[in-house]
Amino acid sequence: MQLITAFRDKYSFLGNWYPAVIIGRHGIYANAEAAYQACRTDDVCMQRFFQGLTASEALQLSRTVCERPGWQDMKVRAMRTILRKKFSAPQLREKLLATGDAVIQHRACHPDRFWGMDLRGNGENMLGILLMEERERIRSLSGDGPA
Repeated sequence: MQLITAFRDKYSFLGNWYPAVIIGRHGIYANAEAAYQACRTDDVCMQRFFQGLTASEALQLSRTVCERPGWQDMKVRAMRTILRKKFSAPQLREKLLATGDAVIQHRACHPDRFWGMDLRGNGENMLGILLMEERERIRSLSGDGPA
């Protein structure tokens, strides 16, 4: 079984910081991270500030916004929607399918243990789970079996 643990080099496209146009309800974002961070607030004007930001800038700005009520209950659904939009691009969709049946784990030195895992494999890995879920959804729509 193949294991993908690093979102860099040939797997950099899996990360939310990878350049990918995400069309949201209140704007067009340059990457999944900016789109996700914009969703944290229900202030439409603030959501628009996230347009055109790099992922790093979006993460920094997100620390200053007032989180929408109920965000913790809706953040997985928001990320799922953003990933669906990201991987609707044919080139990214093909790259995701090319990961075959690999287990995708987002591991980092300083991880968010909800979205990822630490270097020892501790954490929920929700981003990895959603990526594998999206890969299976795309596969089922295209009728392709595992690679």
